[in-house]
Parts: sequence; structure tokens; C-alpha cells
Amino acid sequence: MPPPGPGVRRQPPLLRPPVDSLSRSEIRATRRSAERGDAVAQYNLGVWHLRDDPAGPDPERGRQWLEAAAAQGHAGAHCALGYLHLSAGKGREYDPAAARRRFAQAAAQGHPDAQFRLAEMCVTGFAGTPDAAKAREWFAKSARMGHTPAQCQLAYCLEHAIGGARDVVAATRWYQEAARLGEGRALVALGTRHALGHTLPRDPAAALACFLAAGDHPVAAAAAAGLERELDDDARRRARRRGPPRENQPPDPALIAARRVPAAHALSWRPRVSLVRGLLDEEERAHLIDAARGQIDPGRAGATAGAAALGGPVRDAVVWNVERRIAELVFLAPALGDAFRIVGRVEGWEAVPGDERAGGPGAPQTLLSLVIVLAADSPGGALLELGGETGPSRVEAGDALIVFHALPDGRPDPAARCVVLPAGGPLQWLAVKRIRAATRARDGDGLHRAA
Repeated sequence: MPPPGPGVRRQPPLLRPPVDSLSRSEIRATRRSAERGDAVAQYNLGVWHLRDDPAGPDPERGRQWLEAAAAQGHAGAHCALGYLHLSAGKGREYDPAAARRRFAQAAAQGHPDAQFRLAEMCVTGFAGTPDAAKAREWFAKSARMGHTPAQCQLAYCLEHAIGGARDVVAATRWYQEAARLGEGRALVALGTRHALGHTLPRDPAAALACFLAAGDHPVAAAAAAGLERELDDDARRRARRRGPPRENQPPDPALIAARRVPAAHALSWRPRVSLVRGLLDEEERAHLIDAARGQIDPGRAGATAGAAALGGPVRDAVVWNVERRIAELVFLAPALGDAFRIVGRVEGWEAVPGDERAGGPGAPQTLLSLVIVLAADSPGGALLELGGETGPSRVEAGDALIVFHALPDGRPDPAARCVVLPAGGPLQWLAVKRIRAATRARDGDGLHRAA
């Protein structure tokens, strides 16, 4: 995969001009142009009805104008209609297959956001056939247009050999390009590389500068706090003055950090609980939190936690790859499981149940619950109470707990309990996944070999 060069273009603005800044007279002029058949005006007017009309959103009228613009080949209108098909509501129907067709039409015309969205649908197989190689191609096309999320996803695919050969040097170059454009996830990835000496020289001060530049991201904040304890006062001051990387340091193919292979270790036999150290790296944890933060509404979360499900159209290349990793650990197909549920603390804690039958007695049995710590306030992690005969277990960011809810003969295990998150604990973000099945997957022994 060729690295980005001087020809990389920034992502073009979605709206020309930005309709939320138009005056009434300008809206009237835009409407007249739209009625005369101007595709750009039809697109702008459609988006204005969807999000900027002072009288309130008018999805039906917005869709009609977008349809008119799309009929004239307006790529942005095709992309906007694709997003509408992924959200049900007044004036629109949830239709992932239609969304994928719209994104494909816009992507073929060079629309970077549509290329990115189509790539995500290709890698996960959402509303179509999975094709990781084609996804990598679309990520690359979008990345070269300056689309920073696509640059990060392309780097992730290159790092983890998704859709082609592994190329960690090219992955680092794409993270560098996204970081230059201010992408926080890329700054976390570069900070991790400097901290580990992976394709870039180990440089704690440079790593700290990257983590600090990522802002208030919980993963970056925790990593920065750990590095600040490692550095002396002068090094900390230099890192704070240094700011984000301004010049890209050439990656060194000789500096390849060893890849950690996650393995489950038994904590308890009754209930069956296993601990997996380092299941997710910093960049993966940062991405999962970012994917959820836009969905969590703290006002609805009450005094416990907000939560977001990363399924359907929100499931992306990182979630898909993490699910593959989990499937290898527990000998169960990830398709049997619920969508990842990202839980973020607001003011206190909630219990994360795993042994109930959601939906009533006829619902599929929960085979296991997986809880991954995405971010913690303290470097030492936290103690989780598992119930039964199991004592408290200390887990750190990136670690996962697997709680088995089925006995070897397939019956529910009455000793299995929920994971209890103590009030005032240091954990900030968790990823929770339950794997259920109406029928046994493989054999009963397979459920327990992971431990």
C-alpha cells in the first residue's frame, strides 16, 4: 500500500455552502434554484430540511429534494440518502441494502465519506457479502482524499493484515497523516508506537506529547498519566511544550514490537471465570470509546451509566476484528452473540448482568459474558466482585473477564453471577458482550477449553 504523499487532499466540505449559515433570502434563492433543477441547490435544500429548518426537521421533504439531486447524479445526495436508509423514522425506512447501493453509487463518483462507509459495510458483510480485500481498497481511496477516519481504518487493516498482507510501516505512515490532520485516534496510535518502540524509536517524551495532544480522551489521559510518572520534571515540561508531531519521522521496519497473543487463564471453576490479559491495545480501546461516545446520552443514563450498542451499521472493522479474536478464545462463532455494549460511567456504577434470559424464558440461553476494561482512572485497574466462591479480581485497561453461564452438560450454571462494579471504583469504560445460542455450538467441552 503506497504511503500518503503531497497529493493527499483534505476531505471536501459536505455542504456547499454550509446551509446552517444561510439567511432567509439565501434560502429562498436556494429554493428557486432547486425548483429550476440545480442539483447542488436541491442537495443543500434537502439537508436544510433535514437538520437546519427553524420550523423543525422535515424528513419527507428533505428526502424528496435529495432524491431529486441524486437523480441528477449528485454524489453527496446519494451518500445522504444512504445514511437516511440506516435510520428509521418519519419519511424514511430502515433499508441497509438500499443504503449500501447508495453508498456504492456515491463511492464510484469519488465521494470520500461514501467510500469510507462502503468499506465498513464490505469488511463486516453488513447488507451484503463480506469482502475484506475490497474494503481495504475503498478505505485507501477515501484515505487519499484526506478522510481521517478512513486513514485510521486503513492503518488498522494494514497493521492487522485485514484484506491483505500486513504492512506495519505503511500503517504508521497513515496514522502519521491522520495525526497531522488532528485525528485523536491516530495520536493515540502514534503515542503507543513511541511508548513501545513499534516502527518508531522508543521515546516516552514523544509518546507523552502525542497522548497530551489527543485531548481529554480517557485512553490517552490514562496513558499520559502513566508516562508522566516515568519521566522526570524536565522531560515532562519538554513533552508539554513539544505539542503534536509536526514532522513525520520515517518508520523503521527493523523496529517491530512483538505481537501479544491473548490467552485465557482460569480464575475460578465455580463459577467458571477466566481472565484474558491485554485482549485489546490502546488504539482499539480508544476507537471503541469514540464509537460509543457519540451515541451515549448522559441525560438518559441517570445516576449509573450510559451505554451504546455497536451493532448493525455501527459495527465496523475494529469491532469485527475484535469479535474474531474473541471467537478464537471461546471456540464460539461471534455471530451467536449480542452486539458489543459500551458502558460509560456518568456518576456511579451499575451491575452488568450475564445470567438472565433476555426476552423471557423462551430466549436463547446465555453461554458466556465477556467484559473488557476499556479505560480506568488508576494505573492499577480495579477489583471486580464476581460472586460465588470467586474472590475479587484485579483487572486493568485492555483486560477481559469471561464468565461462563453453562455447565459442560449444557445446563445453566446457578453459580454464575453478574459482574458487580463498585460505586466509586476507578473504571471508566467497559465493553460488554454476551454470547447466546438457541442450540449448543460445537460441543459442551468446547465452552470450557478456553479456561
